[in-house]
Amino acid sequence: MATITVSAARGRRRLALFAAALLTGTGAASLALATPAQAAVCTVNGVPQTDVNGTVNGTSGNDTITCVFLSAGETINGLAGNDEIRVLQSYGGTVEGGDGDDTVTVGSPPLPGWTGVVRGGPGNDYLYSAYGLDGFTPLGPARLEGGDGDDIITTPEAIRGGKVLGGGGDDTVNVDEIQDRASDVSGGEGSDTVRVLRLSAGTVHGDAGDDLVEGISPGAAVTVRDGGFVHGGAGTDTCRTSPTRANDCENH
Repeated sequence: MATITVSAARGRRRLALFAAALLTGTGAASLALATPAQAAVCTVNGVPQTDVNGTVNGTSGNDTITCVFLSAGETINGLAGNDEIRVLQSYGGTVEGGDGDDTVTVGSPPLPGWTGVVRGGPGNDYLYSAYGLDGFTPLGPARLEGGDGDDIITTPEAIRGGKVLGGGGDDTVNVDEIQDRASDVSGGEGSDTVRVLRLSAGTVHGDAGDDLVEGISPGAAVTVRDGGFVHGGAGTDTCRTSPTRANDCENH
């Protein structure tokens, strides 16, 4: 417990510098950073907002939403429109992009890590996590879910149950490393492109559609070890893995 307390305190001091830059037009009290027991600190289209019953809502149009901190049980709803949502730090919070072509960025190194769930919703969304997805926390899972549409999803790693779900549509998923058997990446329905540098245990699922699974560089192979495996799913899939026996796709 002592280690967690010290880490959180350091993180809050770092976050204060970001908060001062992002939440303009507020007093010092408004800039005080939230802790896991306090309300979210956000701006919606430049106007400071706190959550109502745990939720910060956008509008039916195109919104810019910036949050310094989200606690477990708190949610950002972008609602309709092509929204840009940025969350610097989250301990179990949820981001719902809603309808539209949304851009969601979570995490901001060197601040402490990020846990929670991001759902792009219907539309061609871009989801980016600056941190790996760590699903083994007391605050619940860490997931990026694209939803329906041709989404682009990028994260450094998935560990201890962290998951990426592309959803319906022709998605592009980029993950540097999948580190354990409880973690997986699923393209969902559609002809997806999944790029993984290393598959150190864990699983990649192409799912339905004519999918391509390969390394981070186009044409490169995924380095597979420690029982990792690539399942192509229904459709005619191309999977480039080293070794080649680490996949069940029609084309290698």
